[in-house]
Amino acid sequence: KHIHVSSELKYQENIEHFKKSGSSSIINTSLLINNLIGLACISPNIINFILNILTYDDREEIYSTRAKDIQWAAGKNISKLNKILANNGINLVGIYKDGNSSNISTSPEIKRTKEFSPLICQHEFTGNIGHDDILLHISNDNEDIINIQNHESCDSLKSEIETISWSQLEGENKKRVLLVGDFKRCVKVQDFLKSSYSLFERISILVSNDDHNIEESNIIKGSLSDELCWEKAGVYNADYILVLTKENNLSSSPSHELNNSVDSKSMILVNFARQMLNKINEKQSDKTLIIAEMYDSANKDLFDSVGVDILVPINTIISRMLSKTIYSKGLAWDYIFSFFNNESTYVAH
Repeated sequence: KHIHVSSELKYQENIEHFKKSGSSSIINTSLLINNLIGLACISPNIINFILNILTYDDREEIYSTRAKDIQWAAGKNISKLNKILANNGINLVGIYKDGNSSNISTSPEIKRTKEFSPLICQHEFTGNIGHDDILLHISNDNEDIINIQNHESCDSLKSEIETISWSQLEGENKKRVLLVGDFKRCVKVQDFLKSSYSLFERISILVSNDDHNIEESNIIKGSLSDELCWEKAGVYNADYILVLTKENNLSSSPSHELNNSVDSKSMILVNFARQMLNKINEKQSDKTLIIAEMYDSANKDLFDSVGVDILVPINTIISRMLSKTIYSKGLAWDYIFSFFNNESTYVAH
C-alpha cells in the first residue's frame, strides 16, 4: 500500500477503470492537451513556467514537504507562513490538509472533492497549518524549506495578503482568438476559454468542410488552404491563432511516425497563417501570436522556421509530469491542474 503508482489517462471515459485499478496518480492528458494550449491565451508565458518547475536543475522546481518535517511550521497561520517562505525565496502554492496525498485530478470538481487548496484567493490564506498537512512549494532545492533559520524574526509580519482584483486583470483590451484545425478539439478549447469569457472579445473557429455539419455564427467551414476562408474567420484581426490538429490513430504506424504526422499537419497550418500575416504590415503581423503543439521534440527547429511564437511540447510535458510524481506523489499535477479551473486565472496571470 506504500507504493505509489502513476499512470497516464488519455480517454476521459476510462476514468472509473483507472480509479478501480488502484492508480495513485492519474495524469489526465486529455485535459492537459486541450486546456494547456488554451491557457497560453490567458498567460502566454505559462508554458515556459510549467516546463521550468518540472525540470531537475538548480533553478525553481516544485516540491512537497510535510509540515511535521519543519519543526516551527505546525500551528503557524497560513498567511504568516507564506510571508516567511517568501522572505526566504520560497513560493508556497498549495496545501494538502491532513496529509491527503491521493490524486485529485480525476474530476473537474477539484475543490469540492478533496482537501487541496491552491493559494489563489484571499480566503485560502486563513487558518493554521496542521501537523500532518503537506505544503506544495516552489524553490531551488527540496531542503530549502527545512533549512530556514530566520523564521522567528518573521513572526511580527502582518497576516494580510494583498490580492489582485478582476478589474486589474481584465484590462480594457479584450483579446480575439482564432482556433484552426480539428472541430472537436477547437470546441473543447473554446469551452475552456469561455470560462474566462470576460478576457476575450471574440473566439472564432476555422475547420475544413467535411469536419462537421453544425452551423454556428463563429464557425467558418471551408478549405484550410483557402485565404478567403482565413480572412472570413478573422485571421488579420486575431491576437492569438491556435492550431489544433487531429491525431492520427493508425495503430499500425510506429509512434514516431504518428508524432511526425501530427506535427507536419500543424507546421503546414502555422506556415500558411504566418505567410498570410506577413503580407500585411509588419507591425500587425508581430501583434498576432501563433500557438501550436509539438509531439516530437526533434521537430522544434522546424516549427521555429515556419514562424510559431508559442510552442507547447505535449509529450515532453506529459513525461515530466509522470516523472515528477516520483517526488511529489501527484501533487505537482494537482497544482498545475488547478490552473484549469474557473477560479484559476488569478494564478495564470
